[in-house]
Amino acid sequence: MKKLVLIAAAAAAVLASCTNGNNENVPTNTGETPLVIKLSGVKPAEVATRAEQAAGVTGLLQMNDGHIFVINAATGVVIAEEPIVVADATGSGHILGGASPKVVPSNALVYVLANIPSDIAPATLTTWAAIQAAASALANNTDYTDAMMANSTGVGSTITPGADKTGSVSIALSPLYSRLELHNVKGSGNIVSYDVTGVFVDDYYPEFTMVGAGAGTLFEQGISTTFTGIGDTGSWSSASLVAAPAASNVWAYHVPAEGLPRLIVRMENVVYDKDPSSAVNLETITGVRYITIANYQPELIEFERGKIYRIGAVAGSELKFDEDDLTLVPGAVTDIEELTVTATVEDWVLEDLKPEL
Repeated sequence: MKKLVLIAAAAAAVLASCTNGNNENVPTNTGETPLVIKLSGVKPAEVATRAEQAAGVTGLLQMNDGHIFVINAATGVVIAEEPIVVADATGSGHILGGASPKVVPSNALVYVLANIPSDIAPATLTTWAAIQAAASALANNTDYTDAMMANSTGVGSTITPGADKTGSVSIALSPLYSRLELHNVKGSGNIVSYDVTGVFVDDYYPEFTMVGAGAGTLFEQGISTTFTGIGDTGSWSSASLVAAPAASNVWAYHVPAEGLPRLIVRMENVVYDKDPSSAVNLETITGVRYITIANYQPELIEFERGKIYRIGAVAGSELKFDEDDLTLVPGAVTDIEELTVTATVEDWVLEDLKPEL
């Protein structure tokens, strides 16, 4: 998986002192290190909406902003923090403290958050616990193009001290969660036309740990037709049996990298041919119907952090359905067949999934 790499190189602290009448730079072993931050692998920011946006791609990760936290390894208290100036960090280097460099203990831990949601105020996060709590709720992560990223290890990185009060730390950043994409829905069998009126996520954790695993109470839609979890509503009419967001966009959702979240597709105005062997005999199904994706092929144990799981991105992997696959309620497990989806992964990492009946 390609990752955004943050390289923090410690600048030498020049402390002038007089010894025997001679001016010398005398390094003092105080264990403190001023840092210069440099970034590589950054892609310019773009803007997209939540439900309909361009599909995820491999390559350079995208970064709008970032924040550096230097944390006391023993107490978990943040002892220094500040925003990253991306232009500086990708050039000559971001100096921690700017014109007045901040000096930090060489045994401190360095943690970076990038693409921080607007409702998180980084300067108010004064402990490691506060950083985890603020960053871990899916409700805070609604920017689906510029995924929030952090240390791929899930913990602060250690500084390697060098000579003359220098030190260095290399931090690989990766998205904090997985991304689930539905590129299109395709009618088959005797289906003639239909409208997709909702796409919803089911069986997912509402929070995640800083290593990307699920946390909190598992959200389960069950057979209820009132949707309170992650999802989007609208009206996407089929054309040539295919329904999809406009302009090559996709339905996309961030989910914790644990478990197997599934999708529920809501449909209305479904028209099918009752008897294709004779003259066209069309019938409109009254009311709402659902398709529930419960499984994936190739078989997955759980989603992984930093991977994009795509349905319908490649030929033959569309979410195909016919009139026999439609159900009155979502997610029913008795006397109702659920679709098995075959998936593909992209880097972020991409993985394509193909649906099966």
